[in-house]
Amino acid sequence: MPLRLCPGAPIFLRSDVTTFLHKYGSIAAFSATDPSSQNVVAMLPYYCSEAIRETVMMMPRYERQDWVALKKEMLDAFRYTNS
Repeated sequence: MPLRLCPGAPIFLRSDVTTFLHKYGSIAAFSATDPSSQNVVAMLPYYCSEAIRETVMMMPRYERQDWVALKKEMLDAFRYTNS
């Protein structure tokens, strides 16, 4: 995975959560990181703005390290950000 703020690294700034999650998952898969792994879930908040990072880290599915469920929870929580 590219480090946060490196060229090509996705960052979620509260705009279009669907695109962010797609890019984040694609980059994780491309970088040979299993998208269902706990590392992908653990690193996700650091690809978000600081305010969103705190929100994501408090989500139950983040705490359980469940990538598929966390994506759904984020889509529900930030659905208003989709264009």
